[in-house]
Amino acid sequence: MTTVSNMKKILSILIPICLLSAGTVFADEKIMLSSVIPYADKDVANDSVRQECDWNTKLAQNIVKESDSTVETTDQDLAQIQGKTLIIQADNVHAIGGGSWTGPKWAHIHGTLQDHGKVIGSFEALRRTIGGSFGACSTLDNLGEELGQDVAKWLKNPTMNAKLGDAS
Repeated sequence: MTTVSNMKKILSILIPICLLSAGTVFADEKIMLSSVIPYADKDVANDSVRQECDWNTKLAQNIVKESDSTVETTDQDLAQIQGKTLIIQADNVHAIGGGSWTGPKWAHIHGTLQDHGKVIGSFEALRRTIGGSFGACSTLDNLGEELGQDVAKWLKNPTMNAKLGDAS
């Protein structure tokens, strides 16, 4: 009887330790994101935005920063990565320099969170401004900062078909 009793005590200590260890491994798994958020197609942004602005690179960096480094960027093809991936595309971008004189500016993105190829969350996010700065790129940089915060917040509790930022 004492042996069984001792075994139960040992197991009651070991099982929680093992479960906590397993949880730590999963919590430490990085979510991989492209280092440059691609445009969904060639018509998403005008040529000057595509050639002169790096807001979509800064957007990826903002997501990493705002996620407290649970996200990491890569230049690898996300389809080839095992584990968690965050696949984002910019699908509607409008920005013309000139501040409030040139009307509203916006950036719309959509994304999926996948775990070993299985979609476990999805979102669309929109940020817009009527004013902005006089440069289109700096206006997009600001919108990208807001989008980065939106995505990082969503990653804490990802859901399907979430509407983030001004899309909600």
